[in-house]
Amino acid sequence: MRASIFDNLFVVEMANNHWGDVDRGLKIISDYAKVVRTFERHIDVDAGGISVSPYCSLPEQVDIWFKAFRKAEEMCGGSAAAKRVPPEKGVRYLDGLVRGVYAKRDLSAGHILADDDVYLAVPLQKGQISCREMMKGEVLINAVSKDEAVAFKNIDSPYGANSALAKMIEQRGIDFEPKAPANNVARLV
Repeated sequence: MRASIFDNLFVVEMANNHWGDVDRGLKIISDYAKVVRTFERHIDVDAGGISVSPYCSLPEQVDIWFKAFRKAEEMCGGSAAAKRVPPEKGVRYLDGLVRGVYAKRDLSAGHILADDDVYLAVPLQKGQISCREMMKGEVLINAVSKDEAVAFKNIDSPYGANSALAKMIEQRGIDFEPKAPANNVARLV
C-alpha cells in the first residue's frame, strides 16, 4: 500500500464541544499535549432569524478557543521539530538541586556499592554520580573515604560505555572539592 500524506496526521473534531470556557481550554491543552496538531471548527453566526446549528461555534467562542490553543502551544513547547531548549542558566540551577552520592564509611577498591554504603546530599559536584545514576551493584575502581563524593570515574558503570552521557556527568554539578557536604545539609536516606 502506498504511503499517504495523512499517515502521521492527528485530527480532532472539536466543533461539537459546547463546554464552558475553562473546560474548553483544558480540553485543547490536553489534546495538544497528546500530539494533536490539526483542529477543526465549524463557525456560524446568528443571521436573518436562522439559528446557529448546535455543532457550530460562534465567533466569540472561536476567539476563546484560539486563545486557549495559543496558550497550549506556549505551555507544551510547540512541535517536536521546534523543541524548546531550556536556558543554560536554568539547567545549571536545576543541576544544583540534584543530590549527589556520598560514602557513609570508608569503602575499598573493588567494593560493590549497595544502598546502605552511601547517602544522598546536596551539592552535586562535577564528576560525581547523582541519585539519577545510582544503581545497586556498581564496583568501585578506587577507594572512597567516608563522606567523600562518589565520582563517576571511580565506579565501573554501564554509563561508562556511553561517552556522551559520561561527558555530561563529568561536566555537570559545581566546582568544589570538599571532603564532605556542607554541615547545614541533612543526609537523605
